[in-house]
Amino acid sequence: MKLKKRRRYLVSQGTHFSLVCPGATLETVITWLKDGELVTSENEPHITIDIFGTLHVAEVSREDEGNYTCFVDNNRVQDAILLTITQTDLFKEGLLRHMAYLGSIFVLSFTCYCAGCFVAWTRRHHFIGYNRISQEEDGD
Repeated sequence: MKLKKRRRYLVSQGTHFSLVCPGATLETVITWLKDGELVTSENEPHITIDIFGTLHVAEVSREDEGNYTCFVDNNRVQDAILLTITQTDLFKEGLLRHMAYLGSIFVLSFTCYCAGCFVAWTRRHHFIGYNRISQEEDGD
């Protein structure tokens, strides 16, 4: 069996994360390595591997970053690189600047939309209706 998948995952710290080992069945022997070392519940108490070979990481932290490799019957079938990000990294200056820019565009667009609706409402009596168009066509 050849290496089937190689993926990267970016996970927020404090969340739960699961990695499925492709090709795993109840009859196969599944082994997970983290950075070349065997993953067990003894050396990583917040990491568990269920009977289907799925690796579950509870409360992801910076220490969980690394290269996770899945072996099915001693054949490497998946490499996964786990990277973590803190919640505060999501709200940096660049994101806030873009949010302010998008907010100003939204306010301007909404103002123009409301002004157009107001103008259309006040001039609604000047529009030509379907009945009037039909009468003018019949009159020709």
